[in-house]
Amino acid sequence: MLNLVKIDYAVIAYLTVGIVFYAIAILTTFGRTLWEHSILGPTFGPLFMIGATALVGLGAIVLGYVMILILGGSLSLGLASLVSKITG
Repeated sequence: MLNLVKIDYAVIAYLTVGIVFYAIAILTTFGRTLWEHSILGPTFGPLFMIGATALVGLGAIVLGYVMILILGGSLSLGLASLVSKITG
């Protein structure tokens, strides 16, 4: 039972990080005028926007891959446990 609680908190943490990544990606992608009129100026604002979008997009891809590994691994372990219980 303790393992399920840890998995739930891990999923909540990954979900929160993913939502933050996507929010930053949306803001940096569609907030062009926001970055052009920021204190960074018309030159560094778009450069910051491009860099932030690239980093956050890469983070979202890595987070998705980690979630696939975690969900697939827990499913695989559960299936192995079921087979071992059935076969004795």
